[in-house]
Amino acid sequence: MQVARGNGLESRRLEISSIRLMSTILFILVLMVVVVIRNIHFLDSNNIRAILMDTAILGIAAIAQLVVMLTGNIDVSSSSIMAVSGFSAALLMKSVHTVNPLAALLLGIVLGIMMGALNGALVAYGRVPSIIVTLGTLSIYRGINFIISGGGWVVSRDLPDSFRTLANGSLLTIPHLLLAFIIVALVAFFSLKYLRPGRYLYAIGSHLENAHIMGINSYRIVFIVFAIAGLLFGLCGVLWVSRFNFAQSNTASGYELTVIAASVIGGTGVNGGRGSVEGVVLGAFLLSFLINAMNVANISPFWKMAIQGLVILLAVIFDSYLVSRKRR
Repeated sequence: MQVARGNGLESRRLEISSIRLMSTILFILVLMVVVVIRNIHFLDSNNIRAILMDTAILGIAAIAQLVVMLTGNIDVSSSSIMAVSGFSAALLMKSVHTVNPLAALLLGIVLGIMMGALNGALVAYGRVPSIIVTLGTLSIYRGINFIISGGGWVVSRDLPDSFRTLANGSLLTIPHLLLAFIIVALVAFFSLKYLRPGRYLYAIGSHLENAHIMGINSYRIVFIVFAIAGLLFGLCGVLWVSRFNFAQSNTASGYELTVIAASVIGGTGVNGGRGSVEGVVLGAFLLSFLINAMNVANISPFWKMAIQGLVILLAVIFDSYLVSRKRR
C-alpha cells in the first residue's frame, strides 16, 4: 500500500510537470508569433544570439535556485554573490593582466562556494529560515562588494582581451557562455533524475520528517545544496562580467527576483519537492525572450517590472490550480 501510494504521488508529480512544460512551450510559441508580427527584425541573428546569451546566464542561476527550492528553501542572495564573485575576478584581471582568466574564474567560483556555504550553515545547522538568512546576506554581500569596489567600476580598458573570451569566445561557433549553460544543465538533469542524492532533494522538499525517517541526513544535504548554489552563482557572476566586459558595485542588482521568477515560471514548487531542469531552462528562455521583446518594443522599465510580476503571479496561480486539481 505504501509503495502504491508513493507511485501514485510520483505519477501525479510527473503529470503536473508535463502539463507545465507543454503550457510553457505553448506560451513561448504564441509570444514569438505576436512579437514577430509586430517586429520582423526581432528574428535578426544578433538579437537571437543576445536572447540565448541572456538565457544562458539566467539559466545557470535558475538551476542553482532550483536545487535550493527543491529542498523547500530559497536563496535571495544570488545577485549579491554574483556581484562579489564577478567584481573580485575583474579586480584580479585588472591588477595582473598576464594572469590566466581561468584563475579569475576559479576565484569567483571559490568565493561563491564560501558565500553559499555560509548561507547553508546558517539554514541547516543554525535552523534559521532560509528567507531570513539570505535576505540578510543579500545586504551583507552587497555591502562587501561596495567595500571591494569603493563604489567604482572596472571598465573594459582595464581588462585584457583574454578575460572577455571566457564568455564571448566560441568553440565550434558555440559561445563559451552557452556551452557552460549546456554543461551545467546536463549535469543537473542527470544528477536530479538518476542519482540518489538528487532524488533526496525531492524527498526533503516533499516531507522533511519522512526524509529523516528514511535515514536521509537532511541538514548536511541542505548545507551542500546551498554551497553548490553558491558555486553556480559565482560562476554566473564571472561570466556576467566577462560577457559585458566591465564590473560595477551594483552589478546584477535586483537580479535575484528574475532568477526566482525563472524557476517558478519553469514549474518549481514554491514549497519544495517539485521542479525539473527542463522546466527551469524553458522558464529562463521565456523570461529572457519576454524581457528582450519588451526592450525591443521600448516599453517603460516600470511596465516591464509590472509585466514580469504578472507573469510570475499567473505561473504560481496556474501551478496551484494544477496541484489542487490532481489532488481531487
